[in-house]
Amino acid sequence: VKTLGERNFSIDENTLYPLLRRLEEREILSSERRVEENKPRKYYFISETGRQVRKELLRIWNEQEQLLKSFVGEE
Repeated sequence: VKTLGERNFSIDENTLYPLLRRLEEREILSSERRVEENKPRKYYFISETGRQVRKELLRIWNEQEQLLKSFVGEE
């Protein structure tokens, strides 16, 4: 939450953590528990499945972008 806030992306913890759990359940993310500074922490990482999902979403995004540009004559 702190890192996202530093990047001007505001999100409430009550929104973020359930989303992270759902992405982990769908195997898009994986996680690892660590103890740092005597505090238990959970770190999330993109999984191979997540990389494939990201690749496909970017492909779809780019196709949609090209389609929209063709409507306004930017191609």
